[in-house]
Amino acid sequence: MKRTAAWLAAVFLVCVALITVARFRSAAGAQASRGVTQAERDRVATFWATYDQAGALRSKGEFERAAELYREALQLNPSHEDSLYYLGSSLYELGEYAEAEQQLRSLIALDPESGRAYGQLGRLLSVASPGAPHDLPAAQQAFERELQIYTEQAGPLLELGGLELNQGNLARAEQDFQLATRLGSAEAEFLLGYTFFLEGRSAEAARCFDKVLAKYRADGKLTTKGVLSEGDVLPDPDKPLTALQRAALKSMLLSYWNKRRREGLGADAGLLRVHEQVPDKPQVQMKVETGVRAGGRAAWAGFAGDGHSGLAVGGVDFVLYRWQDGKYADVTRAAGLAGLHDVGEPYWVDLRGNGSPDLYLVRPGLSGGRQNLLYRNQGDGTFRDVTAATGLAGKRSTTRACFGNFTGRGKLDLLEVGTAENDSSVRLFRNTGSRFVDITASSGLASTIAAVDCAVADYDGDGKPDLFVQFWRRPARLFRNQGGGNFEDVTQRAGLAGLGAQGYSSIFFDYDRDVRPDLLVTSQAMLEQEARWLLQPETGTKCSTARLFRNQGDGTFREVTREAGLSGCYGTVQAVAADFDGDGWSDLLLVSGGLDAQQLGPSVLLRNRRGKFVPWADLPRPGPANYLWAAVGPAGNDGWREVYLSSGPLPGGLSAGGLFRLSTRGQAQSVSAAPLHKMREGGSETNR
Repeated sequence: MKRTAAWLAAVFLVCVALITVARFRSAAGAQASRGVTQAERDRVATFWATYDQAGALRSKGEFERAAELYREALQLNPSHEDSLYYLGSSLYELGEYAEAEQQLRSLIALDPESGRAYGQLGRLLSVASPGAPHDLPAAQQAFERELQIYTEQAGPLLELGGLELNQGNLARAEQDFQLATRLGSAEAEFLLGYTFFLEGRSAEAARCFDKVLAKYRADGKLTTKGVLSEGDVLPDPDKPLTALQRAALKSMLLSYWNKRRREGLGADAGLLRVHEQVPDKPQVQMKVETGVRAGGRAAWAGFAGDGHSGLAVGGVDFVLYRWQDGKYADVTRAAGLAGLHDVGEPYWVDLRGNGSPDLYLVRPGLSGGRQNLLYRNQGDGTFRDVTAATGLAGKRSTTRACFGNFTGRGKLDLLEVGTAENDSSVRLFRNTGSRFVDITASSGLASTIAAVDCAVADYDGDGKPDLFVQFWRRPARLFRNQGGGNFEDVTQRAGLAGLGAQGYSSIFFDYDRDVRPDLLVTSQAMLEQEARWLLQPETGTKCSTARLFRNQGDGTFREVTREAGLSGCYGTVQAVAADFDGDGWSDLLLVSGGLDAQQLGPSVLLRNRRGKFVPWADLPRPGPANYLWAAVGPAGNDGWREVYLSSGPLPGGLSAGGLFRLSTRGQAQSVSAAPLHKMREGGSETNR
């Protein structure tokens, strides 16, 4: 009893002491607050209102306005860590990599233990995007520092594994993903299975995908084992995906592809079926053309004047092929083009109008700056470097080039797009006949935003070529040619505002044969988006898809994406229009892949059936691959069409790029393309 009384007394004294301390602190706080000026109180209130508004905009994907508000918040409180981090992250989303890096390094200087800053810095340094610094050793150091800070989190290990994956180091990637699985990460389990899949270790890959799906089933989303079955529920398309949902969607699709690989491409997976047969569809036959190296972008031309095609292939080492004796022969050295490296894309263009196409080489492509090269066709199968002599000397960051009579002088002028380092990202050079003169400053085209593609067409029928420029992570713009090399931004007026921020490719082509150029703007779907659509297209998933705009003939465009049958969700990097079946209607090849080894999918050929596109065939075979670019050769008299596909950074046993021959005659060797519908239990029909 005495011990109880003593214990109660002690508790009472402690409570009295705590109350006394609290009152003292309250009084001290009140006294301190009386010393704070009204201006300071207003500054604090303004800061938090600005910061909260920025956060709301960022959560809705409005990164440009969010970044402006974070800058305003930092003017009020320069050492606020959250504002520094989210400003850097917003700038990363906008593709403003230099300033993003600056903000993240400021945060690290302020707080050397900020693991999230190191993680975002590593992502910025490792992303292979236009204008990004792309410093892989520095990215690895950042991820390793993040791992030192967050020793019990899987995120840094996933980043390190992804870095190894992109460089083709599958064994080291496997080690990183194995470690991350021990921390319970579903994404790590998927990526481990993905690595096994790339290595051809199908049984081990299947076990990993099953583990992810078991976690998803435990979360109450799946009713049976395996890929989609009757009663299964995909995540709500209107809500952001969780890490588990992303891993589950990708595991479902990879499980299907993995099973088909194990049982053979013609085997019935028992889980999914390919798209319905296209009525009156010509069969597609593919075969590999040996002797041509897989490299970067490619372009065809009859450069030697002998009626035979030549094929220029970019990449680390440039190669020129010439059709001789029934095959493509390497004539690089004989043509005077040996020793050329880091060619992003070759262009054949008759700059002098004499019927002998010259060769323009853009270097290096999506990132960095190099000297582009112009080689004059000598007419005898050889070429001479005239870069400096024609006024094109100097390093520039160039992604694509376009040619057209932009200034109305009857000669092909040069337009380049890329990143703006010490110059504009869009550059116009007037062709005087002997030299090219930079007239960007007076053209109305100057921009500081990184650009990834350009497309040229006389969209309004006034006889002057107009220009569509696709910018990286920012809306594309349509420029109307006013004559003399002067352009006006008519994007809003033409009904094309807000397009193209997540894509790499745009093309003008006449899809409906009304003699007016229509516009296709691509957008790259991420793998989880692709997976959802391929598995269950009837859900109406919101996803990134190529968007088609019909030229109305009055200076405006109207979107016709869905009515033209282009609602499919593909990881499109490039679109190519060509009449593959010779019926007079332009078909579409959507090249799918990415600059990241974690992006793959089917590249699909879509047949144009009088203005309606229908899935026709996967190229070069059913199943996943990673391609970045394509070039389509001229139509031959034998019914075959050559297609060159450039591989992305995807090692393992998947289809490699190179030269393929395609025919719409005869029995198909490939199966009709996606979407892949879910099978219902109980003997549903499948294509074998």
